[in-house]
Amino acid sequence: MSVDREYITEVRSVNERRDIFQQRGLVDEIGDMCELWREQQGSPNGVLAEFGWETEYTFSIGNNRPRFDGFKNRIGLEHETREQMNIRSHLLWAEAGFQSDVIDACVFVVPSGNDGSVRRTHRELNDEIFTKHFPINCPFLLVEYDPS
Repeated sequence: MSVDREYITEVRSVNERRDIFQQRGLVDEIGDMCELWREQQGSPNGVLAEFGWETEYTFSIGNNRPRFDGFKNRIGLEHETREQMNIRSHLLWAEAGFQSDVIDACVFVVPSGNDGSVRRTHRELNDEIFTKHFPINCPFLLVEYDPS
């Protein structure tokens, strides 16, 4: 099983749990979804639904109602097409979902060429902000694909 495809530009695992995605049969599926996102270049919901992901999955943390773009087999998924600040926000919500036993892990899928990137996200997750000040323990699979 591999997410490796010619259009996948970068894959990073955070908190050393890439196996959880393989055990749940999602690694190949994530690669296949990236291919469809490239072809359709629209909202991620149609692709997620086609692969059996619950879309716009909302959960409660106190009075907050964060959501994942997709949810399947206790894995959250974010397809982020905007800026790095949105990725940071979603990292914190994913960690809250992990600590609250809503998810076991999370996938971030990022089209290349945007303000947000897998390389930058991986660097930030291993930097002081997310290791000392706001520790992130949730296992992440970070996947970047070429949308063209």
